Amino acid sequence: MSKSDKDKALIKVIKNVVIDTSVSIADTMTGGSVSIIKKIAEHTNDFYNEINKQKLYDFYMGIYALDDMSEKKLSKANLAFLIKKFVQDDEASKTKLYSKLAINIAKSILSDDERIDFISTLSNLTSYDINFMRKVYVYDNFKIKSFKNKDEQLLNISETRDGRQIKSLNKLYSNGLIFEPNRGKAAHQYYKPTNYLCEFIKLIFDKHELTPDAIDEIEKNKADIFFRSNHEYISNKYLYDEKIITPLKELGCSVIINTDEYGPYNDNADIYIAIDNDTPFTKNDDGEQYLSLIIEKNEQIFFGNNHAPTTRYNILASYIFDDSDSKKQSILSIRKSLKEHIKSVADIF
Repeated sequence: MSKSDKDKALIKVIKNVVIDTSVSIADTMTGGSVSIIKKIAEHTNDFYNEINKQKLYDFYMGIYALDDMSEKKLSKANLAFLIKKFVQDDEASKTKLYSKLAINIAKSILSDDERIDFISTLSNLTSYDINFMRKVYVYDNFKIKSFKNKDEQLLNISETRDGRQIKSLNKLYSNGLIFEPNRGKAAHQYYKPTNYLCEFIKLIFDKHELTPDAIDEIEKNKADIFFRSNHEYISNKYLYDEKIITPLKELGCSVIINTDEYGPYNDNADIYIAIDNDTPFTKNDDGEQYLSLIIEKNEQIFFGNNHAPTTRYNILASYIFDDSDSKKQSILSIRKSLKEHIKSVADIF
């Protein structure tokens, strides 16, 4: 073991810790990881079977892999309680979670009582409960494809008829991890994560493990503007991309163009823009031809909310088709005006 490995912070804390009043863990400064596990095993006598010895080894090596040079503080009582709960836990699949919890609570400013509480919570939950808890967290923090909104996502979980999921919901509730924000109301009663859950889950999972991908879900397409493809757009795609899509991106808007399916169940965008497919060009009182854009909110398109005073924006056709210097002078003003119009529609709701 290299000198730097010997200096790992939490490993140096694991010494002279009493497990079940009799087992001491040696300091790594005086021996390698294998000798430490041997000393644990020697003092356990008949209390731990071979499976538990392997579990302890895996737990220790999990800490060793996650440990770093940062300062960590973990009392003997906390560590003894954590190892006791870990050894009593029947699920070897939770070993990594115990190792990660040990590292993260040692890094934290949590009180001893709070640390004991989080250790107890991990002990109380099965692997199935924990994975279900992760789903609740992801559904509350991300917009998932096939659902209209987060409320619908959480309602889908809360109204499950799956027996194991119902058991997990009850377990999460009894451990203070979820609550009913609409309790007492007739409709839309669903569970949401408590602040306690949000704090606890970050002690046992990394950020990348708390995403839709991590639980085999697909996050909705996200953008400031969703541009709806239609026949008119496709017929002059190159020009429309150059004169509308690219300028919007240059103005700082994120833009996606719909694929095969789009809508509230697949996309997460406030503004939807489309070229009027039926009458793309109109002539105004000034005698000029204008390209007609339809600019709408998600609520207008999918939920029948029509409070917007106008949903159209007209762009000079010459801006689209004429590249002469005289016409280029109006480009900046057109782009600025378009962005302001989009913002005015976005601010309506």
